[in-house]
Amino acid sequence: MSSTDNRSEVRLKGNFTVLIETFSAAPGDDTPPKVVICSTLDLSANGLMICMDEALTPEAIFQLYIESSEPPYRFHLVGEVRWSRPTNDGQFLTGFTLYESDGSDIVQWKQLVADLLEKDTPIAN
Repeated sequence: MSSTDNRSEVRLKGNFTVLIETFSAAPGDDTPPKVVICSTLDLSANGLMICMDEALTPEAIFQLYIESSEPPYRFHLVGEVRWSRPTNDGQFLTGFTLYESDGSDIVQWKQLVADLLEKDTPIAN
């Protein structure tokens, strides 16, 4: 089984915009955070596969902000990089496992995925 086929859940193909905070300064430091903008290729209640311009280190945990304009959605999630590998066009496919975390929107995210699966709704940004 390849690294892109390790999820046991049903996946939805679709394109959400994802903002990943890859660096945040220590308290009291005025350095702005580094945010990478990328998009999903597929998703499930507990995971995402995204395409991005840089590799992320497996096992690193990041704040993820997921948005869609049609219909309008916005979620704050926490995810761990499971794998990251280069593509032929210089980008990186990256797999995330999503965590239940205080202050995140994981419950609302799981409800959205369940609703989309029930309605067989395509996702487009």
